[in-house]
Amino acid sequence: MGALIDIIENYSPANEQQGVPLLSPITINFDRLMDEESVEHAFFLEGPDTDVVIGPNSSASIPSPIEAVELGQSYDFLTSAGMKGIVPGDFTFTQSANKTSMLFQPDTPLKASTNYAANLYQAYSLSVGDTTADAGNVGNGEFEFTGSWTGGAENINMRITTSGVGGVAEFIWWVDGDVFNLHGPFQSSRREEILLTDNVYAKFLGGTFNIDDAYSASLSVPTLYSGQIYFEFDTGSGSIQALSSTTSTSVLSSLNQLGASSITPITVLTTDPSDEDVQVNRDLNLITVNFSKVLDASTVTDDNVTVTVTSLTDHPLADTQVAGNRNGELSKLLTVSGQTLTIQI
Repeated sequence: MGALIDIIENYSPANEQQGVPLLSPITINFDRLMDEESVEHAFFLEGPDTDVVIGPNSSASIPSPIEAVELGQSYDFLTSAGMKGIVPGDFTFTQSANKTSMLFQPDTPLKASTNYAANLYQAYSLSVGDTTADAGNVGNGEFEFTGSWTGGAENINMRITTSGVGGVAEFIWWVDGDVFNLHGPFQSSRREEILLTDNVYAKFLGGTFNIDDAYSASLSVPTLYSGQIYFEFDTGSGSIQALSSTTSTSVLSSLNQLGASSITPITVLTTDPSDEDVQVNRDLNLITVNFSKVLDASTVTDDNVTVTVTSLTDHPLADTQVAGNRNGELSKLLTVSGQTLTIQI
């Protein structure tokens, strides 16, 4: 697991940018290969009249299948009826030099003089590698594996058993570590994805497929990059619909730098005792909190760290001298070491 903020190189529009043209796309550039489906499910653009909540009573959701498999549950960004405030659009991904670029183009021009917020909530690294064609292939067929693998490191393979053209042929497939080994033969469908296993698909793109033509790809353990980033921008009056193609790239680079104000820079990773833990030893005198980043010890003080009990009887460490103390605030000693805060009570 890693932090989402650490793998984003830049984005556009810049945080708090003013006068953004109404036809501008939203772009996010990652410093590594990302699972496109995961990123697409994790991103959404909020516009006006937004009523976004997290809970079970919505008419629409943006789920993440890979999240559900990994964690045994799914997260939902839930909206009011009609998806008001969630801007529909199309995604385009580019992967090169071990990096991924996401481009989101709204279906219609954005509203003039309006505030928008782009959100990305945790995503996974690429789990299905580039398709490799066997050097001995006789045909010129184009084929690829796609999807979001959730298993361990394996290789997936496909071999043509009955030749075909235009993306139609019979094939068998297998995963190196699959105890059942060969599956098929199956009839491919013209340019449509065929589910193989665990959200991994086969896609015949066209060309001529001959018997024994073979293809393979690596299936990697996906890495979850947690956290949430968001950046806000205001559209222009509409007099400029899109940036000129001659706009200086150096200007764009300066606009696309990740702003510290655009994210929540630090999160709690673990605590001991765990959050909402029960049956904790009544003699507990040490609490540890591990954060996602190194702490500045000078900012961790008695003023912003409190330990209270909601039902206090005769706890010997209760500070009964605190004015207005109704919750039973406890005396404490704070120690900071790297990303860990230790609270001795």
